[in-house]
Amino acid sequence: MKKPPIKSQYPPAISRYKGVVRIVGGNKSITLDHDISFNELDKYMIQNLSFNNKQTKVKSDTEWQIIGSKGDEYTIKCTNGSWSCTCMGYGFRRRCKHISKKKQEIKNCK
Repeated sequence: MKKPPIKSQYPPAISRYKGVVRIVGGNKSITLDHDISFNELDKYMIQNLSFNNKQTKVKSDTEWQIIGSKGDEYTIKCTNGSWSCTCMGYGFRRRCKHISKKKQEIKNCK
């Protein structure tokens, strides 16, 4: 039975190092026992273009569920102009890339 290709958030690439061939896409990789060409790449790994588009609103216009760069799910909130995110970056620094991206997508927060 043929296995379906692995879906990756990033475009896959071929890595050849010290005789080992790997297909790498973001945090996913496959080690092969044979060499392949770029034309054969989609048999093993493809980019999942809908991965970054899994952003859906939750509860209200000021709360969103988003998927982070490594596939983790976070909640972004904006209440009275004050932003928060459930990611570790926001927990440490009180700012994160998820909030920055969401601010670019919307005009204002009430």
